Amino acid sequence: MTTDRTRLISAARLWAAHNYPYLASALFALHILPGEPGLEMSVDTNWRVYVDSNSLAEVPTDRVGFQLVHLTGHLLRDHAQRATHIGVSEDDVSHWVAAADAEINDDLRDMLTLPPDAVTPDDLKCPDGKFAEEYYEYGSASNQKFRDCGTGAHGHERFWNQEPPSDANKDDGVNVREAEILRRQVASEIVEHHRQVGEIPEGLLRWAAMTLDHKVDWRKELGSVLRRGLSESMGAVDYSTSRISRRVSISPEIVLPSLRRRVPSIALVLDTSASMTERMLGLAVTEIKGLLVAVGIQNDAIRVISCDAAAGEAQTVRNVNDLFLKGGGGTDLRIGIENATKLIPRPELIIVVTDGGTPWPEERVQGVEMFALLIGDNPPQPPNWIHCVSAKVES
Repeated sequence: MTTDRTRLISAARLWAAHNYPYLASALFALHILPGEPGLEMSVDTNWRVYVDSNSLAEVPTDRVGFQLVHLTGHLLRDHAQRATHIGVSEDDVSHWVAAADAEINDDLRDMLTLPPDAVTPDDLKCPDGKFAEEYYEYGSASNQKFRDCGTGAHGHERFWNQEPPSDANKDDGVNVREAEILRRQVASEIVEHHRQVGEIPEGLLRWAAMTLDHKVDWRKELGSVLRRGLSESMGAVDYSTSRISRRVSISPEIVLPSLRRRVPSIALVLDTSASMTERMLGLAVTEIKGLLVAVGIQNDAIRVISCDAAAGEAQTVRNVNDLFLKGGGGTDLRIGIENATKLIPRPELIIVVTDGGTPWPEERVQGVEMFALLIGDNPPQPPNWIHCVSAKVES
C-alpha cells in the first residue's frame, strides 16, 4: 500500500474514531491489508480489512471512514456467525449482506448522512429497528448494487483472505477469544458514553445491552440440543433402491439397493396465543429452521402447526413469510402436540415454541423426541423428559 493510501486510511480511522468515540477500541483493532483489485474494502472474521488502494484514489476521507465504521459493525454484531446459524448459503449471500447492512446503517444514519449506495430498511421495504435476521426473512430484494463486505459479514470464505492468525504471530489479526473481549469492551464503552453524553443510536444501545447480558447464548444451546437429537435419527441408515448400489457391476441384471441416511421428519408446534407476538415467533422459527438446514434438514421436511387452545392444520413452509399464524386466544399446546404425532409420516422430532404458559402431556410421547424452546423471562418449565432451552427474545 502506497504512503498516500496509508495516510488516507489513517486519516479515515481518526475521522471514524472522532465521530464514533465509543467504537475507537474496535476501529484501532482492525488490521489493514492489501485487498482485491476493484473491491474497495472488505473484512474477514479475524478483523482484517482488505483495501484496494487504487479504488480509493478519489474517495473522500469521510467516505472511507464511514466504510471502516460499517465494516466494524459487521464484526461487532457477529454477522458471519449469525449467517451461519440461520443457514445462509452462498447463493443467498447478497440478500443476507443487504439485511445486515440495513441493520447497521439504520443506526448510522441517526448520526450522519449515508452514502447514496448504502442499504437501509427502506430499501428492503421494512420498518426500522429490526434485526438482520428479520430483514433477511421479510425484506424485499435491494435495488442497490451488491457490495461484498467480505467473510466477516456473511461467513463464506473469499479467495483473497489470508490464513487465520497463528499463536506465533498474533499481529496477523484477531482470534475468536480476542474478538469476544473486544465486543464486550466496546459494549461497555457504548453504555458509558450513553450515560455521560447520550446520543447513542437505539439499535447500537440494544446491541450493547444484549452483549453485556451474561445469560447463555440460547442459539448455541439450542443448536447443541438439536444436533444431539438429530444425530440419533440421522445416523440411522437403511437400504433403498432410489439410488443404485456402487456394486451394480457385480450383478448388472439385478438392481441392488444402496445404504441411504434417513432424513428425520420434524414438526414445529408454535404457541400463537395472545401472549406470543409474531416477531417473537418469527425470530424463533428463523433460528430453528436455520439450525436444521445447517445440519442437512431441508425445509420440505419441516411441518408447522400453529396452536393456542385449538390447533390449526399442519403447514409445510419454505419461508417464515409463508406461515399462516392462527390463534390469539388461550393456550393448550397438548392439542397441537397430539395432532403432530398423528401426521403422516409421523415426526421423529417435535419442537415446541412457547412462553411456557401451557399444560403439557402427562406422559412421554412414545417414539418421538421432543424439544421445547421457552421464550421470555423465567418461563414455567415443562416435564423433565422434554429437552428444554430458554431464550430471551425481545417482543
